[in-house]
Amino acid sequence: MFFRKEDNPSFLLFWRLGSVVTPVFRPVIFHTARGHDLRALASRETGLPVGVFRLTNSAGVEIFDCNVLERYGLQVGCTVYLETWDGWNELIRAAISGVAEQVGFKRN
Repeated sequence: MFFRKEDNPSFLLFWRLGSVVTPVFRPVIFHTARGHDLRALASRETGLPVGVFRLTNSAGVEIFDCNVLERYGLQVGCTVYLETWDGWNELIRAAISGVAEQVGFKRN
């Protein structure tokens, strides 16, 4: 007899900036966790500060910090969308591509 262990992600984080999907395996209890918990997880996964992005569900409804995640129809295996605020996309793209002068960093 063989057993196969499957690790399914708690949710998928879709970063609209680069159309990147990141599976998040940290446990989330959707009927008790709140929006701020999800934002903290997204921040840990992406390395972005929580103040530069917002999270939405598949219907485009913004997930607010004080509301329970279940209210937004989120459940295990769902997709959560990460959108950076205006102005941050250009900065992040420039930083990723290594264009230091565009992000305000001058080399000596």
